[in-house]
Amino acid sequence: MEDIYLIIPRKVSNSFDEIVKIATEDYQPAIINTIKDLPDLRNKKIIFAIELDECGFNIPLFEILLKLRERGKYSLLGSRAVIIIQSSMEKENLSGEDIEELHVENGTVVDCRGGCSYKTCIHYSEEKSCFYGGIMIKEILPAIEKSDCIVWLCPNYNDAISAKLMAVINRMTVLYKRVKFEDKTLFSVVVSGNSGSDCVAKQLIGALNINKGFRLPPYFALTATANDLGSIRNIPEIDKKAKEFAKNIKREIKK
Repeated sequence: MEDIYLIIPRKVSNSFDEIVKIATEDYQPAIINTIKDLPDLRNKKIIFAIELDECGFNIPLFEILLKLRERGKYSLLGSRAVIIIQSSMEKENLSGEDIEELHVENGTVVDCRGGCSYKTCIHYSEEKSCFYGGIMIKEILPAIEKSDCIVWLCPNYNDAISAKLMAVINRMTVLYKRVKFEDKTLFSVVVSGNSGSDCVAKQLIGALNINKGFRLPPYFALTATANDLGSIRNIPEIDKKAKEFAKNIKREIKK
């Protein structure tokens, strides 16, 4: 059996621990939790099992990556790796619901360039497709079509929806021409470094409620200001606010 190194920084939840066990059940990996356990990782097979905190970070992982960087640009020479990531956010408070998480990474969604005529767009809509194809057709649009609600997780970098999420919204037109969104409910979590969460929330209302017709419920957005790494945990009663927000989601989708 070949050597496998499992890098799993910080203590993880029971649910993520089960995922990791299933992913590694055919191996006996050497486990690395901290920089103290970090061996020579050149010419190795590596599994990064990363569970992010509520702010989307994993500090021990950064410490490990910094240590590898200190070893020089060849610290992972000849190695191959896979990454398993889990992020809770509101998910832990939505037990019992059928949840599908969709991550929009750099380069995965090509923005609509407006090159199709109206008739062409209608044609692709009828075919449940889009000229630009990709993950939007394979995963995102089918998930939106079958969903009761969508929770948009919006980090606020410059008082605006990120370009990646805006590209998703732009590409939804092909689905909008075939499916009514009035029974699909809009929610959002917006985290800002300083201010401007209201600007992002208003953009979502304009793009998805007013323009696309998504149902807008009361208290649709949970907003927070966290201008330092991990400082979201210092917001008074943040866990209580997250639980109340999750209850509102459940209450509204049952309507």
